[in-house]
Amino acid sequence: MIFSFLAIFEVLPFFAIFYVLEWTFLIFSLFQFSSPYFTS
Repeated sequence: MIFSFLAIFEVLPFFAIFYVLEWTFLIFSLFQFSSPYFTS
C-alpha cells in the first residue's frame, strides 16, 4: 500500500507536465488562429 502511495507521487509530476504542455499548446493555437500577425 505504501509502495502504491509512493508510485502515485512518482507519476504525478509527469501528469502535471503533460497537463501544462497541453494547455500551453491549446492557448498558443488559439492565439495563433485569432491573431492577424500569424495569418501571413
